[in-house]
Amino acid sequence: MAAKKLEGFDRVFPLIGGQGRYQWILLSIAALASTNNFHHMGYTFLGANPDHWCKDPFEALSSSGSALDWSQEQIKNISIPPDATGTGRDKCSYYDLDYTAIKSKAEFGQSYQDVVTSIDYSTVETKSCSEWLYDTSIYKSTTVTEFNLVCGRRYLVGTIQASYMSGVLVGSLFLGALSDRVLGRRGCILFAVSCIMFGGFGVWLAPSYAVFTLFRFIIAVGASGSFQNRLTIMMEYCGPSSRATFAFLMWIPYCIVYMLMPLYVYFLREWRDLQLAFSTTTLVLISYFWIIPESSRWLAGKNRDEEAFAILERIARVNKRPVPSRDQLAAILESCKDKRDAEKPEETEAPFAKRAFVGFKRLCRNWLNLVRTPELRRRSLILWYIFMSVTLVYYGIAFEAPNLSDNPFVTVFLG
Repeated sequence: MAAKKLEGFDRVFPLIGGQGRYQWILLSIAALASTNNFHHMGYTFLGANPDHWCKDPFEALSSSGSALDWSQEQIKNISIPPDATGTGRDKCSYYDLDYTAIKSKAEFGQSYQDVVTSIDYSTVETKSCSEWLYDTSIYKSTTVTEFNLVCGRRYLVGTIQASYMSGVLVGSLFLGALSDRVLGRRGCILFAVSCIMFGGFGVWLAPSYAVFTLFRFIIAVGASGSFQNRLTIMMEYCGPSSRATFAFLMWIPYCIVYMLMPLYVYFLREWRDLQLAFSTTTLVLISYFWIIPESSRWLAGKNRDEEAFAILERIARVNKRPVPSRDQLAAILESCKDKRDAEKPEETEAPFAKRAFVGFKRLCRNWLNLVRTPELRRRSLILWYIFMSVTLVYYGIAFEAPNLSDNPFVTVFLG
Protein backbone atom coordinates (compact mmCIF):
# COMPACT_ATOMS: atom_id res chain seq x y z
CA MET A 1 0.00 0.00 0.00
CA ALA A 2 1.45 3.36 -1.02
CA ALA A 3 2.42 5.75 1.76
CA LYS A 4 0.04 8.63 2.29
CA LYS A 5 1.23 11.79 0.59
CA LEU A 6 2.27 14.49 3.03
CA GLU A 7 0.50 17.82 2.75
CA GLY A 8 0.84 21.29 4.24
CA PHE A 9 3.26 21.70 7.13
CA ASP A 10 3.82 17.94 7.34
CA ARG A 11 6.06 18.20 4.27
CA VAL A 12 8.75 19.66 6.53
CA PHE A 13 9.36 16.45 8.48
CA PRO A 14 11.27 14.53 5.79
CA LEU A 15 13.66 17.51 5.83
CA ILE A 16 14.11 18.08 9.58
CA GLY A 17 13.05 14.75 11.10
CA GLY A 18 9.72 13.92 12.71
CA GLN A 19 10.81 11.39 15.35
CA GLY A 20 14.34 12.27 16.32
CA ARG A 21 16.33 13.58 19.23
CA TYR A 22 14.55 16.94 19.20
CA GLN A 23 11.11 15.34 19.60
CA TRP A 24 12.30 13.35 22.61
CA ILE A 25 13.77 16.50 24.16
CA LEU A 26 10.48 18.30 23.56
CA LEU A 27 8.62 15.41 25.20
CA SER A 28 10.88 15.73 28.25
CA ILE A 29 10.18 19.47 28.40
CA ALA A 30 6.43 18.85 28.13
CA ALA A 31 6.68 16.26 30.92
CA LEU A 32 7.82 18.90 33.42
CA ALA A 33 4.31 20.36 33.53
CA SER A 34 3.00 17.01 34.76
CA THR A 35 3.95 18.29 38.21
CA ASN A 36 0.66 20.16 37.98
CA ASN A 37 -1.03 16.82 38.62
CA PHE A 38 -0.19 17.39 42.29
CA HIS A 39 -2.69 20.26 42.16
CA HIS A 40 -5.09 18.54 39.78
CA MET A 41 -5.52 15.40 41.88
CA GLY A 42 -4.17 16.67 45.19
CA TYR A 43 -7.59 17.57 46.56
CA THR A 44 -8.03 13.83 47.06
CA PHE A 45 -5.89 14.34 50.18
CA LEU A 46 -6.21 18.08 50.79
CA GLY A 47 -9.97 17.67 51.11
CA ALA A 48 -10.01 14.31 52.87
CA ASN A 49 -12.97 13.91 55.24
CA PRO A 50 -11.79 12.20 58.46
CA ASP A 51 -14.13 10.81 61.06
CA HIS A 52 -15.66 13.57 63.20
CA TRP A 53 -18.08 14.11 66.05
CA CYS A 54 -19.58 16.95 68.09
CA LYS A 55 -17.16 18.88 70.25
CA ASP A 56 -19.74 20.29 72.70
CA PRO A 57 -20.21 17.25 74.99
CA PHE A 58 -16.51 16.43 74.90
CA GLU A 59 -15.68 19.91 76.16
CA ALA A 60 -18.12 19.46 79.02
CA LEU A 61 -17.04 15.95 80.00
CA SER A 62 -13.29 16.03 79.43
CA SER A 63 -12.23 19.52 80.49
CA SER A 64 -8.75 20.20 81.81
CA GLY A 65 -8.15 19.18 85.44
CA SER A 66 -11.14 16.83 85.50
CA ALA A 67 -10.91 13.53 87.37
CA LEU A 68 -13.18 11.94 84.78
CA ASP A 69 -11.41 8.96 83.25
CA TRP A 70 -13.96 7.92 80.62
CA SER A 71 -12.62 6.86 77.24
CA GLN A 72 -13.45 8.63 73.99
CA GLU A 73 -15.82 5.83 73.01
CA GLN A 74 -17.62 6.00 76.37
CA ILE A 75 -18.18 9.74 75.98
CA LYS A 76 -19.48 9.18 72.43
CA ASN A 77 -21.86 6.48 73.60
CA ILE A 78 -23.34 8.60 76.36
CA SER A 79 -23.58 11.88 74.44
CA ILE A 80 -24.07 11.12 70.74
CA PRO A 81 -27.09 9.33 69.20
CA PRO A 82 -26.70 6.40 66.81
CA ASP A 83 -26.51 7.20 63.11
CA ALA A 84 -29.14 6.18 60.56
CA THR A 85 -27.54 2.78 59.98
CA GLY A 86 -27.38 1.94 63.70
CA THR A 87 -23.75 0.82 63.35
CA GLY A 88 -22.04 4.05 64.33
CA ARG A 89 -22.57 7.42 65.96
CA ASP A 90 -24.15 10.47 64.38
CA LYS A 91 -21.64 13.08 63.17
CA CYS A 92 -23.88 16.13 63.22
CA SER A 93 -25.85 16.04 66.47
CA TYR A 94 -25.58 15.23 70.19
CA TYR A 95 -27.90 14.61 73.11
CA ASP A 96 -29.09 17.77 74.86
CA LEU A 97 -28.15 16.61 78.38
CA ASP A 98 -27.00 18.36 81.55
CA TYR A 99 -23.36 17.42 81.12
CA THR A 100 -22.30 19.34 84.22
CA ALA A 101 -24.55 17.14 86.34
CA ILE A 102 -23.30 13.98 84.58
CA LYS A 103 -19.71 14.98 85.19
CA SER A 104 -20.42 15.65 88.87
CA LYS A 105 -21.99 12.19 89.31
CA ALA A 106 -18.94 10.53 87.83
CA GLU A 107 -16.49 12.59 89.85
CA PHE A 108 -18.34 11.70 93.07
CA GLY A 109 -17.87 7.98 92.45
CA GLN A 110 -20.84 6.91 90.37
CA SER A 111 -19.81 4.35 87.74
CA TYR A 112 -20.11 4.92 84.02
CA GLN A 113 -22.75 2.20 83.70
CA ASP A 114 -24.83 3.69 86.53
CA VAL A 115 -24.71 7.14 84.87
CA VAL A 116 -25.84 5.68 81.54
CA THR A 117 -28.64 3.71 83.22
CA SER A 118 -29.92 6.83 84.97
CA ILE A 119 -30.54 8.62 81.65
CA ASP A 120 -33.91 8.14 79.94
CA TYR A 121 -32.89 8.67 76.31
CA SER A 122 -36.48 8.35 75.07
CA THR A 123 -37.21 11.80 76.49
CA VAL A 124 -33.91 13.45 75.49
CA GLU A 125 -33.82 15.78 72.51
CA THR A 126 -30.84 16.27 70.24
CA LYS A 127 -29.03 19.43 69.20
CA SER A 128 -26.99 20.19 66.10
CA CYS A 129 -23.23 20.48 66.52
CA SER A 130 -21.70 23.94 66.57
CA GLU A 131 -18.12 22.65 66.51
CA TRP A 132 -16.48 19.32 65.78
CA LEU A 133 -13.56 17.18 66.82
CA TYR A 134 -11.72 15.26 64.09
CA ASP A 135 -9.84 11.99 63.96
CA THR A 136 -6.16 12.86 63.44
CA SER A 137 -4.80 9.33 63.14
CA ILE A 138 -4.19 9.74 59.38
CA TYR A 139 -4.43 13.47 58.64
CA LYS A 140 -3.37 16.13 61.12
CA SER A 141 -5.49 18.65 59.21
CA THR A 142 -7.34 18.96 55.91
CA THR A 143 -9.39 21.73 54.34
CA VAL A 144 -12.46 19.94 55.67
CA THR A 145 -11.22 20.13 59.27
CA GLU A 146 -9.93 23.71 59.00
CA PHE A 147 -13.01 25.19 57.35
CA ASN A 148 -15.47 22.76 59.04
CA LEU A 149 -16.88 21.50 55.73
CA VAL A 150 -19.07 18.86 57.37
CA CYS A 151 -22.77 18.32 58.08
CA GLY A 152 -24.67 21.44 57.01
CA ARG A 153 -21.58 22.80 55.23
CA ARG A 154 -20.69 19.52 53.47
CA TYR A 155 -22.17 20.76 50.18
CA LEU A 156 -19.30 23.28 49.98
CA VAL A 157 -16.88 20.43 49.26
CA GLY A 158 -18.76 19.74 46.04
CA THR A 159 -18.66 23.45 45.27
CA ILE A 160 -14.86 23.42 45.50
CA GLN A 161 -14.63 20.64 42.94
CA ALA A 162 -17.33 22.20 40.74
CA SER A 163 -15.46 25.52 40.68
CA TYR A 164 -12.24 23.69 39.82
CA MET A 165 -13.84 21.89 36.89
CA SER A 166 -15.38 25.19 35.79
CA GLY A 167 -11.84 26.53 35.62
CA VAL A 168 -10.86 23.55 33.48
CA LEU A 169 -13.71 24.39 31.11
CA VAL A 170 -12.76 28.08 30.92
CA GLY A 171 -9.10 27.27 30.32
CA SER A 172 -9.94 24.74 27.62
CA LEU A 173 -12.28 27.02 25.72
CA PHE A 174 -10.45 30.31 25.89
CA LEU A 175 -6.75 29.42 26.11
CA GLY A 176 -7.19 27.10 23.15
CA ALA A 177 -8.77 29.89 21.11
CA LEU A 178 -6.21 32.47 22.27
CA SER A 179 -3.37 30.18 21.28
CA ASP A 180 -4.67 30.21 17.71
CA ARG A 181 -5.55 33.88 17.44
CA VAL A 182 -3.41 35.95 19.76
CA LEU A 183 -0.86 34.45 22.12
CA GLY A 184 0.42 31.43 20.25
CA ARG A 185 1.20 28.06 21.83
CA ARG A 186 4.18 29.33 23.82
CA GLY A 187 2.38 32.45 25.04
CA CYS A 188 -0.60 30.45 26.30
CA ILE A 189 1.63 27.88 27.95
CA LEU A 190 3.54 30.60 29.80
CA PHE A 191 0.29 32.24 30.89
CA ALA A 192 -1.06 28.87 32.00
CA VAL A 193 1.99 27.84 34.06
CA SER A 194 1.99 31.30 35.66
CA CYS A 195 -1.62 30.66 36.75
CA ILE A 196 -0.58 27.27 38.14
CA MET A 197 2.32 28.64 40.19
CA PHE A 198 0.47 31.76 41.38
CA GLY A 199 -2.67 29.80 42.22
CA GLY A 200 -0.72 27.10 44.03
CA PHE A 201 0.85 29.49 46.51
CA GLY A 202 -2.46 31.35 46.79
CA VAL A 203 -4.15 28.12 47.90
CA TRP A 204 -1.37 27.57 50.46
CA LEU A 205 -1.99 30.98 52.03
CA ALA A 206 -5.80 30.96 51.68
CA PRO A 207 -7.38 32.26 54.90
CA SER A 208 -10.92 31.11 54.06
CA TYR A 209 -12.99 28.70 52.03
CA ALA A 210 -13.88 31.39 49.46
CA VAL A 211 -10.26 32.40 48.83
CA PHE A 212 -9.23 28.73 48.68
CA THR A 213 -11.90 28.08 46.03
CA LEU A 214 -10.87 31.14 43.99
CA PHE A 215 -7.23 30.11 43.77
CA ARG A 216 -8.19 26.53 42.91
CA PHE A 217 -10.19 27.97 40.00
CA ILE A 218 -7.08 29.87 38.82
CA ILE A 219 -5.00 26.68 38.99
CA ALA A 220 -7.63 24.85 36.93
CA VAL A 221 -7.59 27.48 34.17
CA GLY A 222 -3.83 27.05 33.93
CA ALA A 223 -3.95 23.25 34.15
CA SER A 224 -6.25 22.76 31.17
CA GLY A 225 -4.68 25.54 29.10
CA SER A 226 -1.20 24.19 29.76
CA PHE A 227 -2.00 20.61 28.81
CA GLN A 228 -3.88 21.24 25.59
CA ASN A 229 -1.26 23.68 24.30
CA ARG A 230 1.63 21.40 25.22
CA LEU A 231 -0.14 18.56 23.44
CA THR A 232 -0.73 20.79 20.42
CA ILE A 233 2.86 21.94 20.17
CA MET A 234 4.06 18.36 20.63
CA MET A 235 1.85 17.16 17.78
CA GLU A 236 2.92 20.07 15.54
CA TYR A 237 6.57 19.09 15.91
CA CYS A 238 6.06 15.33 15.43
CA GLY A 239 5.77 13.55 12.13
CA PRO A 240 2.35 12.03 11.32
CA SER A 241 3.50 8.46 11.99
CA SER A 242 4.77 9.23 15.51
CA ARG A 243 2.00 11.50 16.83
CA ALA A 244 -0.07 8.75 18.44
CA THR A 245 3.03 7.41 20.23
CA PHE A 246 4.07 10.78 21.64
CA ALA A 247 0.49 11.65 22.61
CA PHE A 248 0.35 8.41 24.62
CA LEU A 249 3.77 8.98 26.19
CA MET A 250 2.71 12.42 27.43
CA TRP A 251 0.35 10.73 29.92
CA ILE A 252 3.03 8.59 31.58
CA PRO A 253 4.56 11.45 33.65
CA TYR A 254 1.05 12.26 34.92
CA CYS A 255 0.74 8.70 36.20
CA ILE A 256 4.16 8.88 37.86
CA VAL A 257 3.24 12.13 39.64
CA TYR A 258 -0.05 10.58 40.80
CA MET A 259 1.87 7.61 42.22
CA LEU A 260 4.32 9.94 44.00
CA MET A 261 1.55 11.94 45.66
CA PRO A 262 0.93 9.45 48.53
CA LEU A 263 4.64 9.71 49.40
CA TYR A 264 4.27 13.46 49.90
CA VAL A 265 1.15 12.92 52.01
CA TYR A 266 2.75 10.20 54.12
CA PHE A 267 5.39 12.63 55.40
CA LEU A 268 3.25 15.79 55.34
CA ARG A 269 0.00 15.28 57.23
CA GLU A 270 -0.91 18.99 57.57
CA TRP A 271 -2.75 20.20 54.46
CA ARG A 272 -0.91 23.53 54.25
CA ASP A 273 2.48 21.79 54.43
CA LEU A 274 1.32 19.43 51.70
CA GLN A 275 0.07 22.28 49.50
CA LEU A 276 3.36 24.12 49.95
CA ALA A 277 5.25 21.01 48.84
CA PHE A 278 3.01 20.67 45.76
CA SER A 279 3.47 24.36 44.89
CA THR A 280 7.23 24.30 45.39
CA THR A 281 7.53 21.30 43.07
CA THR A 282 5.73 23.18 40.29
CA LEU A 283 8.35 25.96 40.39
CA VAL A 284 10.24 23.82 37.88
CA LEU A 285 7.81 25.36 35.37
CA ILE A 286 9.72 28.65 35.57
CA SER A 287 12.18 27.01 33.17
CA TYR A 288 9.49 27.19 30.46
CA PHE A 289 10.20 30.88 30.02
CA TRP A 290 13.56 29.85 28.50
CA ILE A 291 13.11 26.35 27.06
CA ILE A 292 9.63 26.03 25.54
CA PRO A 293 9.62 26.83 21.80
CA GLU A 294 6.89 28.48 19.78
CA SER A 295 5.06 26.54 17.10
CA SER A 296 6.61 27.11 13.67
CA ARG A 297 3.24 26.37 12.12
CA TRP A 298 1.65 29.17 14.18
CA LEU A 299 4.53 31.57 13.46
CA ALA A 300 4.10 30.98 9.74
CA GLY A 301 0.37 31.66 10.03
CA LYS A 302 1.23 35.03 11.62
CA ASN A 303 3.79 35.89 8.92
CA ARG A 304 6.69 35.54 11.36
CA ASP A 305 8.68 33.42 8.94
CA GLU A 306 12.15 34.34 10.21
CA GLU A 307 11.39 33.01 13.66
CA ALA A 308 9.92 29.84 12.15
CA PHE A 309 13.01 29.36 9.95
CA ALA A 310 15.30 29.63 12.98
CA ILE A 311 13.37 26.97 14.94
CA LEU A 312 13.12 24.53 12.03
CA GLU A 313 16.84 24.88 11.28
CA ARG A 314 17.61 24.19 14.96
CA ILE A 315 15.43 21.04 14.84
CA ALA A 316 17.30 19.79 11.77
CA ARG A 317 20.65 20.31 13.52
CA VAL A 318 19.53 18.57 16.73
CA ASN A 319 18.17 15.65 14.68
CA LYS A 320 21.47 15.54 12.77
CA ARG A 321 19.82 16.30 9.44
CA PRO A 322 21.19 18.63 6.74
CA VAL A 323 19.77 22.09 7.30
CA PRO A 324 17.19 22.69 4.55
CA SER A 325 17.37 25.81 2.42
CA ARG A 326 15.21 28.81 3.22
CA ASP A 327 13.50 28.45 -0.16
CA GLN A 328 12.37 24.93 0.70
CA LEU A 329 11.08 26.00 4.10
CA ALA A 330 9.41 29.13 2.71
CA ALA A 331 7.38 27.08 0.22
CA ILE A 332 6.16 24.82 3.04
CA LEU A 333 5.38 27.65 5.46
CA GLU A 334 3.36 29.44 2.80
CA SER A 335 0.81 26.63 3.00
CA CYS A 336 0.26 27.41 6.71
CA LYS A 337 -1.01 30.93 6.12
CA ASP A 338 -4.76 31.02 6.64
CA LYS A 339 -5.96 33.55 4.10
CA ARG A 340 -9.57 33.35 5.30
CA ASP A 341 -8.75 34.56 8.79
CA ALA A 342 -6.17 37.15 7.85
CA GLU A 343 -7.08 40.52 9.32
CA LYS A 344 -8.27 43.08 6.80
CA PRO A 345 -6.56 46.50 6.95
CA GLU A 346 -9.75 48.16 8.17
CA GLU A 347 -9.96 45.61 11.02
CA THR A 348 -6.38 46.30 12.08
CA GLU A 349 -7.09 50.01 12.35
CA ALA A 350 -10.49 49.59 14.04
CA PRO A 351 -11.05 50.43 17.73
CA PHE A 352 -10.17 47.72 20.24
CA ALA A 353 -13.84 47.00 21.05
CA LYS A 354 -14.64 46.32 17.41
CA ARG A 355 -11.56 44.14 16.93
CA ALA A 356 -12.48 42.19 20.07
CA PHE A 357 -16.01 41.66 18.77
CA VAL A 358 -14.69 40.45 15.40
CA GLY A 359 -12.34 38.06 17.22
CA PHE A 360 -15.19 36.72 19.32
CA LYS A 361 -17.29 36.08 16.19
CA ARG A 362 -14.42 34.13 14.66
CA LEU A 363 -14.07 32.16 17.89
CA CYS A 364 -17.77 31.26 17.83
CA ARG A 365 -17.42 30.24 14.19
CA ASN A 366 -14.65 27.82 15.15
CA TRP A 367 -16.84 26.21 17.80
CA LEU A 368 -19.80 25.99 15.43
CA ASN A 369 -17.63 24.27 12.85
CA LEU A 370 -17.73 21.20 15.11
CA VAL A 371 -21.43 20.72 14.36
CA ARG A 372 -21.76 22.40 10.98
CA THR A 373 -22.27 19.25 8.87
CA PRO A 374 -24.04 15.95 9.67
CA GLU A 375 -20.76 14.01 9.67
CA LEU A 376 -19.04 16.52 11.98
CA ARG A 377 -22.06 16.50 14.28
CA ARG A 378 -22.01 12.73 14.46
CA ARG A 379 -18.28 12.56 15.23
CA SER A 380 -18.40 15.42 17.73
CA LEU A 381 -21.33 13.95 19.64
CA ILE A 382 -19.64 10.53 19.79
CA LEU A 383 -16.38 12.02 21.07
CA TRP A 384 -18.15 14.21 23.63
CA TYR A 385 -20.11 11.22 24.92
CA ILE A 386 -16.99 9.06 25.21
CA PHE A 387 -15.05 11.85 26.90
CA MET A 388 -17.79 12.54 29.47
CA SER A 389 -18.25 8.83 30.23
CA VAL A 390 -14.55 8.16 30.73
CA THR A 391 -14.07 11.34 32.75
CA LEU A 392 -16.99 10.66 35.09
CA VAL A 393 -15.80 7.13 35.81
CA TYR A 394 -12.13 8.12 36.19
CA TYR A 395 -12.66 11.07 38.53
CA GLY A 396 -15.33 9.21 40.46
CA ILE A 397 -12.87 6.44 41.26
CA ALA A 398 -9.80 8.68 41.66
CA PHE A 399 -11.36 11.13 44.11
CA GLU A 400 -12.90 8.33 46.18
CA ALA A 401 -9.74 6.17 46.18
CA PRO A 402 -8.66 7.15 49.73
CA ASN A 403 -12.04 5.95 51.05
CA LEU A 404 -11.84 2.52 49.42
CA SER A 405 -9.55 1.02 52.07
CA ASP A 406 -8.03 1.68 55.50
CA ASN A 407 -4.72 2.61 53.86
CA PRO A 408 -5.31 5.55 51.47
CA PHE A 409 -1.61 5.79 50.57
CA VAL A 410 -1.39 2.29 49.07
CA THR A 411 -4.83 2.61 47.43
CA VAL A 412 -3.92 5.84 45.61
CA PHE A 413 -0.47 4.53 44.65
CA LEU A 414 -1.98 1.42 43.07
CA GLY A 415 -4.80 3.46 41.47
